[in-house]
Amino acid sequence: LLFVHDQEDYCNLFKEQVDLNSHLYKIDCQCTTSGHQALRMIREWRPSVVLLDAHIGDVNSFQVLDGCKGIEVAVIVTSDINSQEIEKSAEKHGACGYCHLLDDPESIEHMLKQIVNMVKAQPECFH
Repeated sequence: LLFVHDQEDYCNLFKEQVDLNSHLYKIDCQCTTSGHQALRMIREWRPSVVLLDAHIGDVNSFQVLDGCKGIEVAVIVTSDINSQEIEKSAEKHGACGYCHLLDDPESIEHMLKQIVNMVKAQPECFH
């Protein structure tokens, strides 16, 4: 799992929660705050799933989605703004799903469950 978010503190919190829940989900999690770095990591590391913040600073998140075309990776767009417009745009650019981000540990744990459920519901999207 590659988590892409422009706030380093949130990346660290997210990774900490993934690590704390590693007994439930066998997830290897890497984080980055850069869209450019995310594209490099996707090409080199080949994560199965990418959680991509809709509002990363250095590159438009839809440019990252477009850069993933032709690579077997499932991208789920995230945002702290619950927006159908973002969700529709993300799907138009090839995202497999959308998750609303909240910044407390319980919400992150809930989001991990959502991701697992997305993978189970759409196995064709998640290689």
